Amino acid sequence: MSWKSFPVALALFIAAPGLAEQAEPPDPAAEPRQKLEALGPLAGTWRLAMERNAADGWQPVGEAHLTIEPAFNALKWVATVRPGPDVDQEVVIMSFYYHQHWDRYMVTTIDQTYGALAVEVGDLVDGDLVVDNTGGPPTFPTPDGRRLHFRTTFFDVTTEPRGWLIETSADGGSNWSESFRISITRL
Repeated sequence: MSWKSFPVALALFIAAPGLAEQAEPPDPAAEPRQKLEALGPLAGTWRLAMERNAADGWQPVGEAHLTIEPAFNALKWVATVRPGPDVDQEVVIMSFYYHQHWDRYMVTTIDQTYGALAVEVGDLVDGDLVVDNTGGPPTFPTPDGRRLHFRTTFFDVTTEPRGWLIETSADGGSNWSESFRISITRL
């Protein structure tokens, strides 16, 4: 390039960004927000009743109040549990996310017994959200030395949620046993 054409080239270089229409960059959070909208019926305040599958049948474990609310690009779950008479304790237990790069829903849980972060991954199946942690750790130890994986099915999350089922597997997910049933009632 000669020095005579340099001013013209410089002017074109400076003007080039204005010549083309500037497109807005895509919103990276748009898809996760849209996918979480399917779980919108979970939002609200609920009464939760839990039962445990014991050797002699289903036994009540207790009740709690539960609030599920939007938080950033997630649904945050806060439960108020009653560990003793006249004692309420607020505990953040779980968050629901949609991972756009994996095209999967994720549920994170802080296990109150072991202090471990559990990540369950799954999909919507006929209106139910089905997630499990068989894709990797953490597994949870039992007193007899077994390591458990969990699968959770949240029923009717896209219409009118009614509860969920927690199953456990000691063989990496080949066989599942019903461990906890949770029913919920909107307050």
